[in-house]
Amino acid sequence: MPSYDLQGGNADGTKTDCGNIIVSMAGGNPNIAYRAQGQSGNGTTIPGATYTSNPNGNGGTATNPNPGDILFLNNYSVTIGTTTYNFQGNAIFQDRDGSTPKGYYRAVSLTAQVGDWDCADDGSGEIY
Repeated sequence: MPSYDLQGGNADGTKTDCGNIIVSMAGGNPNIAYRAQGQSGNGTTIPGATYTSNPNGNGGTATNPNPGDILFLNNYSVTIGTTTYNFQGNAIFQDRDGSTPKGYYRAVSLTAQVGDWDCADDGSGEIY
């Protein structure tokens, strides 16, 4: 089960770790769940979230994605302190590039603007 750090961009150019996205196959179908920081387990399913194999071919699977695969978060919100982060739209899976870990990115790199987000390898070693 891959686990990704979910990060949201802030207006001041920084980013905030907002928890984890956990991807699993439940009954043969992709399940995309959210797990808050410091929590354990498989998380809570994100309503409307979907995984799509690369529409241009050479796609992977939800639990073993390839570059170009798509993760869609359907306007999912997470509140950290007094700030609410909204995760909306498609993020494209990218391989590791230098110091940038492989994972799903809303933009080529997280520009740390409000509304930008990514979910990259959380270092658990579960992403191959």
